[in-house]
Amino acid sequence: MTPVRQGLPFRVALLLTIFVLAGGCKSQSATETVRSEQSSKTMSPSKPEERQQANSADHPVTTPGGRPVIPTIAGSFLVAPGVAGPFRNGMTVNDALAIAGSGRSKLVDLMSEGDFTPALEIRLDPEQKEPTLLASIWWTCSRFSIYGISIRDSRYRTSEGLGVGSTLGELRRYFKLDGPFEEAEDGSLSAITPGVTFALDHSEEPTDNTKVKAVWVYPDEEEIQKHCDK
Repeated sequence: MTPVRQGLPFRVALLLTIFVLAGGCKSQSATETVRSEQSSKTMSPSKPEERQQANSADHPVTTPGGRPVIPTIAGSFLVAPGVAGPFRNGMTVNDALAIAGSGRSKLVDLMSEGDFTPALEIRLDPEQKEPTLLASIWWTCSRFSIYGISIRDSRYRTSEGLGVGSTLGELRRYFKLDGPFEEAEDGSLSAITPGVTFALDHSEEPTDNTKVKAVWVYPDEEEIQKHCDK
């Protein structure tokens, strides 16, 4: 009889322990279930790489009408000395290609003055005929780099709002441009401002109504050398 009496309390204690542990597991499971349901209802912000993938050429965003929106390859359309949107003089060609994205760039030879002159034609829309930007390529910083950017798109503007389609009169509001103007190979004239050149429509005598047909973000070797390691 004595062994039975001694074993009974032990068994009771063991059962109570199992009951408490089981109750605790059920409580934890219920809590985790509630947390899981709450987290599923709350959308967490996507990671930068997920947002980039969602806006890539392989994952086009669509409008409510179902039409695909071509991702903008420019972080902005700002034109400044050495800069045209996300592209800048001195950046590697590989970096420029990565920004342009698949199907939006093409390596061409400008044959400037009869010499091999490589450049990248860059298009915002792979289907457009004429390039938006024409980025010259040069060996600098011990690598192939962007070395001058020609802009053909009126969306690219300086902080003053100047760009393709602006008039010489508008340029003169911000810069002293009394001439003589620089003459290009095709005979057209260009108005040079710090870091940016504005190519004018062909005219022997430009007036305030003469329009800008292209913008040239010319390379500054001294500035480029400052960013060689970046």
